[in-house]
Amino acid sequence: MNMYNKLQTLFNKLSLITRVALLMIASAGFILSCQGDKTNTAASDVAEKKQSALHNNGHETEEKQQQIYKDTNCIEPEMVFVKGGHFTMGNNKTTPFERPAHTVTLGNFRIGKYEVTVGEFRRFMNTHSYRSDADKDGYSFVWDGKDLIYSKTGVNWECDIYGNKHVNEEDHPVIHVSHYDAQAYCDWLSSRTGKTYRLLTEAEWEYAAKGGHHHDNFMYSGSDTLANVGWYSKNSDLKTHPVGQKKPNRLGVYDMSGNVWEWCADWYGNYTAKSQTDPKGPDTGNNRVLRGGAWRWFDVRARNTARRDLLPHFNASGIGFRLAASE
Repeated sequence: MNMYNKLQTLFNKLSLITRVALLMIASAGFILSCQGDKTNTAASDVAEKKQSALHNNGHETEEKQQQIYKDTNCIEPEMVFVKGGHFTMGNNKTTPFERPAHTVTLGNFRIGKYEVTVGEFRRFMNTHSYRSDADKDGYSFVWDGKDLIYSKTGVNWECDIYGNKHVNEEDHPVIHVSHYDAQAYCDWLSSRTGKTYRLLTEAEWEYAAKGGHHHDNFMYSGSDTLANVGWYSKNSDLKTHPVGQKKPNRLGVYDMSGNVWEWCADWYGNYTAKSQTDPKGPDTGNNRVLRGGAWRWFDVRARNTARRDLLPHFNASGIGFRLAASE
């Protein structure tokens, strides 16, 4: 007798109640087995969907990062590394505003190889809702081509020294920008690149102009002859020029003397004889510092230690800026 017949005979000898109970147990086991298969299948489907979503999201994130890289690769400025050190800031032999000379110690930082150009500032304005101070005020100060600076309506960062729209001057330093405009550009560039760009402190500006740790003892940034390194009243034809056309200083930085005045981060204040480390100027003030001289000014204003100060919302045909970044 085979196994099936033996089981059948045994099953027939059981009572009716026992048979029913065994059939119910068997049915329940079959139902649970089917449900388990369905649960496992559903869980598998969910896992696959999650894995697919993660893969797709990762792919999209990678594409987005590549797009950001492509974007920032176009807008990031050329920066020059400046090794920190100490130097003598100020000059006891010149104007009272440059006295007393004092020792300053700085950490490493980076400085823009060139002044910020019209083309670079245009990218900012084309991708941002920011309104410049000249746009808000409705005017800026321009040059009449002879000897007069006057306010002219409708002039902003898109204009040249006369207040006309730039023509083929994308590589000229941007002008008609206020301290607030320069700071807004730094904030925008930082948000677009993930790096931190800012304006130079006054101490960083002078240290870099003097060649940093090389301690060059030139009157101007890179030379004692201003015409070699900068555009000023006697060689500029009374206009701005494309950045980087003159000789750089020892660090490889261009136009720190002449071309346009450069906004610094500091509020303007008097010097003290006390030694300082990474000074950032007064906590408050009325005017911000500018350095470097410009195309219309005499050589004395382009000296490495010369200082100028203006209201932070002021803008004119001789004022631009340069970037810095902490190292």
